[in-house]
Amino acid sequence: MRFSMAVLTLALFGCLRSSAQEAPELTTITVGKDQQVSAFLDAAALLVGKPILYDPNSQRLQKSQMMGVEMIHAVPKGKELDLVRSILAFHEITLIPVGPKGYDILIAIDSRSTNNLVKNKAVYVDYKDLARYEDRDGLYISCAIPIRHIENLTMLRTALSTMVTPAGIGRVHEVPGASRIIIMDYAPTVVAMARIVQEMDVDPEPVVTQTIVLGHAAAVALAATLKELFVSEAKPDPRQPPMMAGRFVAAPRIAAYEPRNAIVVVATEKDLARIREVITQLDVPPGE
Repeated sequence: MRFSMAVLTLALFGCLRSSAQEAPELTTITVGKDQQVSAFLDAAALLVGKPILYDPNSQRLQKSQMMGVEMIHAVPKGKELDLVRSILAFHEITLIPVGPKGYDILIAIDSRSTNNLVKNKAVYVDYKDLARYEDRDGLYISCAIPIRHIENLTMLRTALSTMVTPAGIGRVHEVPGASRIIIMDYAPTVVAMARIVQEMDVDPEPVVTQTIVLGHAAAVALAATLKELFVSEAKPDPRQPPMMAGRFVAAPRIAAYEPRNAIVVVATEKDLARIREVITQLDVPPGE
C-alpha cells in the first residue's frame, strides 16, 4: 500500500504591520491524512530540535495508525512543540521530557498508559502563572493551589476529582496543614479546575448581630415564623456535596428574647435587611 507521506516544513512569512513592525516568523506544519503517526513523530523531532523516542509496536503507534486528517497550519516560531503536543493529544499520545535540563529528549507515551513516568515527570506550574497554560493541550502539569476560605478540603477534593482525566491519569490531593489543593493533570484541565476553585474560594460575607424590639407581635411566635422562612431556605441540598461547609455559608440565626419581647438576629447584612422587612410587615396591632 502506498502512503502519501507529508512532511513538516518550515516557512517564513514576512509582512509589515500597520505600525511598520515585522510580523513574527511563522512555522507551517503540513499533515497528510495517510501519514503514519510514527512518521509524524520523526518529522516533529526535526522541527522542535529534540529527539523523540517511541515504541513502534505500541498500540498508539502501530504501523496501521494514520493521522487521519489533512491540515496546514502556522504557528509563531518557538511554539512548534506546543502545536505538536496538541496534535498528538488528539491521538492520545503524550510527550514526556527526560534527561538533563537543556539536553533533554522527549518520549512519546500512550496517554492512557498507567506508566508512572507521566505523573513523575509532571511540569510544575506556579498557580499565578496557570492562565498561560490554558491552551497547552497534551502537557502534563502539577500545581499547588492555595485555599483561603474553604475549610472542608476533603469535600473540595472529592468534587474536583470528578473532573480529572480518567484511568488514574489526573489526581487531586488536599494538604490541610498548608491549606493547599494539589492538582496533577493535563494543563487545560488543571486551569479549568483552578478557576472553579477561585470562583468558590471567596471571602464569606461578614455577619452582624441586631436586637429588634417588637411593638405588637409576640416574640416567640414571630421568631418561629422567621426561622421557618429564612433558616430552612439556607439548608444545603442533601443531594449535593457540601462544598460550602464551614465559614463559606452563614445561615441566619434567629431567637426570641421574651423579657424585652424582642427578636435577636445574627445574619449577613443582606439577610438582615430581608428579615427586618418581614418583621415590619408582621409587627402590627392585632386586627390590622
